[in-house]
Amino acid sequence: MTSHVDQAVAARIAAARAKREQQRQQRAELAEARTAGLAARHRTKLQRQTEDTPPTPGGTMNPASVLAANRVRTSEFNPRSYSHISSLAELHKAYLLEEFERTGDYAPGLPVASHTNTLIIRVGDEIGGFCAVDPHHFALELIYLAPPYRGRGIAAALIQQMRATCPQRMKAKLPFTPQGQALVTRTGLQPLQPAAASVQAAAAQLAEIHRVVRRDCPHKKGNPAKPCRRCWPKALRRSTEYAIRQYLAEQRDRAA
Repeated sequence: MTSHVDQAVAARIAAARAKREQQRQQRAELAEARTAGLAARHRTKLQRQTEDTPPTPGGTMNPASVLAANRVRTSEFNPRSYSHISSLAELHKAYLLEEFERTGDYAPGLPVASHTNTLIIRVGDEIGGFCAVDPHHFALELIYLAPPYRGRGIAAALIQQMRATCPQRMKAKLPFTPQGQALVTRTGLQPLQPAAASVQAAAAQLAEIHRVVRRDCPHKKGNPAKPCRRCWPKALRRSTEYAIRQYLAEQRDRAA
């Protein structure tokens, strides 16, 4: 026969076990809800970041109509044109800074390189973006539109137009930003691992970023592995200038 003390102890133990089990179930439910919430937020973010407008009725999109309605024209990047050089530099800097604010890290993709062809995108009378493609691998390297020209379907229309004239299935080089992933998914491009030339060019640009950070950043002792929100943006801007200077030097050497 158990005493009142034993019964009280047993009751407390049972209550403690029940409480722990209840807490365990609550934690599991919260974790499940958090996972579902993060997934939903990610899907919403991708949807908001996409540069495309919904397809026209019937599920098709007429790229020519979209481009004509927005007065979009493209021209090959001219390394002898000051307006092309300065506009491309400002656009690529804006791209890097936007992605740094979004992710806190370096974003992939070069504005110009020896292995790419770069197109300047005009919207009306203004230079509103650029598009770099790798003609050797039929792959999109990077496409960027300034904020005022997004949400009109311009990027998707340009890609669809390029796909229509591409002799092979058009691809897009990895890695993607969230915005780039949304556009690639929307347009049906095939992901492609970057070739050696792309990897080397990207490595050179990243090395330049790290060099500037080590030299100029006093806040995190010049450690590039810990992006400083005060000094990394300056390094990103310098990296754009470095990439364009390298390309222009290569073009001069070829012409010599």
